[in-house]
Order: sequence, then C-alpha cells, then structure tokens
Amino acid sequence: MIAATKPPQETQPRMLDVYLGFEIHPHGDDSFIAIPAGWVHRDAVVLEARTLPILRMRIWSWWHRLLD
Repeated sequence: MIAATKPPQETQPRMLDVYLGFEIHPHGDDSFIAIPAGWVHRDAVVLEARTLPILRMRIWSWWHRLLD
C-alpha cells in the first residue's frame, strides 16, 4: 500500500464569505476579491481590496450607487 505524500490541490479558490450577493475570496497574500453571484445586477464587476472591512464597504457602496 502506498501512502499519499502530497495533499490534493484545490481546484477552486477557497471562499471566505458571501456578502450582499458577492462571494469573497482571498487573492494572493495581501488582498481579497468579491465575485458577483448569478442573481446580482447585470452591471456587477469584480471588486478588490486589501482588507475584508474595506471590501465589504465597497460592496455596500456598489449596491447603493445602483439605487441613486
């Protein structure tokens, strides 16, 4: 019997959170990205920030900009 020496590699980036229709993923060692889910407005874009609180603030601002 041969023992596995290497853990399986992830095929998708690890999702940290979902906030207002955006999936939050780590992006490298120093930033996070928010990818819009399928039900989000058609003009949604991928958002990026250095910290989670800043990214959540950008998502919140994006949604409120649509309401103006």
